[in-house]
Amino acid sequence: MLNLTPIKTESGFTWNSNVNFGKNKGKIIEIADGLDQILLETQRAQLYLVKGESYGTLIGSVALKDANGNNLINPNTGLLIKDPTPRKLGNVTPDFRMGFDNNFSYKGVMFGFLIDWQKGGKVFSQTNMWLDYTGNSIRTADRPDDGLVVKGVVAANNNGVWESTDVVNTKTVSAEEYWHDHAFTDFNNDVYDASYVKLRQINLGYSLPGKILDKTPFGNLSIGLYARNVMILYSKIPGMDPEVNSSNNKNGAGFESNSIPSTRSLGVSLKAVF
Repeated sequence: MLNLTPIKTESGFTWNSNVNFGKNKGKIIEIADGLDQILLETQRAQLYLVKGESYGTLIGSVALKDANGNNLINPNTGLLIKDPTPRKLGNVTPDFRMGFDNNFSYKGVMFGFLIDWQKGGKVFSQTNMWLDYTGNSIRTADRPDDGLVVKGVVAANNNGVWESTDVVNTKTVSAEEYWHDHAFTDFNNDVYDASYVKLRQINLGYSLPGKILDKTPFGNLSIGLYARNVMILYSKIPGMDPEVNSSNNKNGAGFESNSIPSTRSLGVSLKAVF
């Protein structure tokens, strides 16, 4: 925590600033004898404690890829091939969180705002997954009548093992097939960076001067307006609040599922000191 007063003038103008910074550098050192991971929660993807990693590793379905990172495409269907082994999708623990609180005052007038910043962390959005599946997300607007081609290389099944033929896939599939495949085969498509910048709070107030209160029982009287959870200034998750957590238990994190919008609150405050 860092407290600053960048400006303080003889005329009475003051700017006070407070900066908070937090970073979790913890890692899972030991779990239990014979275990390298523990399942915390499942919401299509799974949240695990994994030995040697930070808290909250997301694991789930992904598309099978070749050594060069190309999607392997089933030659019969023209669709992705699901990796038989669930893979790591990311970790829910952010790199850091930071708060920037500023308060300005001049001759009884007070104005302040609080900005919160989170960098990093991952969240699996089932809302966006279902929007893709049902064709209601913005990105599914790409649905030409002659079909779509899943990017990747054609695979060949060699005794139960899918291998790349290095031939670029050109097989078209319907838009419905394409987006169903996109949503359910590879959860990486709906794992998002949980970074955000939020205008958390704004407040405006006024304290009546002492000469007005001299003949009243009040030592101080102030009135104010405030707004909390004002707006998201930056986010990489389309249409969702990165802070929303749809986890079913207190140890869960990193899941968003059919979430309702976050609540914004507005209010008036009256403070009297006798």
